[in-house]
Amino acid sequence: GMPAGGVYANAGADSTVAFSAPSVDIPLNRSSSFGATSYVWSVQPVPAGASIVSADPVTGTATLRVQSPGVYVVQLQASDGASTDTATRQITVN
Repeated sequence: GMPAGGVYANAGADSTVAFSAPSVDIPLNRSSSFGATSYVWSVQPVPAGASIVSADPVTGTATLRVQSPGVYVVQLQASDGASTDTATRQITVN
């Protein structure tokens, strides 16, 4: 989205990942985000089967663990303590 204050969030480009049982770990990073001092990743609850299993709020890196095929949407929230910007990324696992 548009920068809020001096903060810009970019969750990265949409992507497709091959599923392999029992689960697949997908690395997430802050891409071209800038101006933030902390980053929070989340994944939309529908469909079920995906979770954020590790995340570093300072570097903006995280791991999305997917336990079943589907189309998942992750959100990155970037903040500098005063302003916050959010961005989403769609990840198709099949």
